[in-house]
Amino acid sequence: MIKVPTTERKVSGGAYQHPEIFQTAVTVSDPQKHETEDGTFVDYKIEAESSFPHFAGKTYTCRRRYNDFVWLRAQLQKEIDRNDGPLPVRPLPELPNSESLFGWFTGERFTPEFIQKRMVDLDKWLNQVANHDISCESKHLLAFFRDKSLTYYLDW
Repeated sequence: MIKVPTTERKVSGGAYQHPEIFQTAVTVSDPQKHETEDGTFVDYKIEAESSFPHFAGKTYTCRRRYNDFVWLRAQLQKEIDRNDGPLPVRPLPELPNSESLFGWFTGERFTPEFIQKRMVDLDKWLNQVANHDISCESKHLLAFFRDKSLTYYLDW
């Protein structure tokens, strides 16, 4: 019998994960403010790299607005609600606050401080979601990382 060094040993991930430990690393960076006829918005650069098989060893890069994160959380929550596995599943973390009602009218959400804090909070949130027991293998999560536009998925 060959002994595998501890650092190379694969550990069981539980009832909802593959026998091997997989992980997704996500970076949210480079916020950009856009002004259009429909209003002003900020989007963020998302980079995701994963050892999950359905990622096929690829690294994905896209740009996403806060509303895209809202869509993603709603889709992932539906998948978790449909889960009927034998073990309870930990809940998805809540999205970072969007802003106060006062901030909506004053434009607070477009200050550099607010944008920077939101970027850090979205980075933390997305890393938790990308490694969640159920959502880690979601087709919606992969679409969020892979597809340039989510328009096709908005009616799902």
